[in-house]
Amino acid sequence: MACGLPILSSKYNGCWPEYVTRSNGWVFDPLSVDDTLGCLRKCSSGRARLPEMGRQSNRIVSNHTAKQTAEAVLQACEIAVGMQNKRPDRLSPSTG
Repeated sequence: MACGLPILSSKYNGCWPEYVTRSNGWVFDPLSVDDTLGCLRKCSSGRARLPEMGRQSNRIVSNHTAKQTAEAVLQACEIAVGMQNKRPDRLSPSTG
């Protein structure tokens, strides 16, 4: 998506509802041969739309940067450490 490409996504991919829409790609069931082939046919027959779909993909993820990802991971770690320190079975340094 960051490279400006249309998306073909498995329906089992957890991020498809937010990131793959009719404007930028297709969702298919990889466990269904018919659904997979149908999706590939739609992609092939819609070649004229692919450049615009790629631009839509790029727009959708344009606000997601490496810095934002790093900050989110750091925040998750801080939350996890905070929860670890609040566990009732954890001994505090003064009692342990």
